[in-house]
Amino acid sequence: MGDFNAILSFADKQSPCTKGKRCSLFGGFVDSCELQDLVFSGLAFTWQRGGTFVRLDRALENDAWMTSFPQALVSHLPYVKSDHRPILLSTRPDLNMDKGRPFIFLTGWTKHNNCSTFVKDKWTFASNMADSLNKFTTYVKDWNKDVYGFLGSHKRQLMRELNNIEKALERIDSSFLARKQMEVRDELKNVLNHEDLL
Repeated sequence: MGDFNAILSFADKQSPCTKGKRCSLFGGFVDSCELQDLVFSGLAFTWQRGGTFVRLDRALENDAWMTSFPQALVSHLPYVKSDHRPILLSTRPDLNMDKGRPFIFLTGWTKHNNCSTFVKDKWTFASNMADSLNKFTTYVKDWNKDVYGFLGSHKRQLMRELNNIEKALERIDSSFLARKQMEVRDELKNVLNHEDLL
């Protein structure tokens, strides 16, 4: 799985200037190892420069691997910090995960001026550590929303918007959409950097 910097089919490239051509060395390797492309969801092309779109990133599998992970699926995610679209491999996409996120202490909270006061005001030990932690966790989650806002939902909204712009750019060449793509990508980078601090 990764960036192979080669294509397997003419359909792996869309360009106003050149046609896609199977890379014989890469294609020979795939054939000799009896590998197949893993099923993917999302937009077909994983790399973009100007009006040229190419599928360079992919996941390959053999029969033994597919027998072990029959429900595996690759998702092509929106471009963020690269001209390559990240790809995500899910070996069990049908697995229903609990929607609630586990509590994670974010180191960035300690840099906030009111963190120390907040902890002193809200932490109480009520003879049972699990109950005390659950109560404190609720306070911290609310404080995080009040102080830092909804980074997660803002990030998801920007990723949806970026994905929609990229879908449109694969169909039409538009300088307006290209500028909008850069604006949304810059805003998403800002959100991700802020998230990294936390």
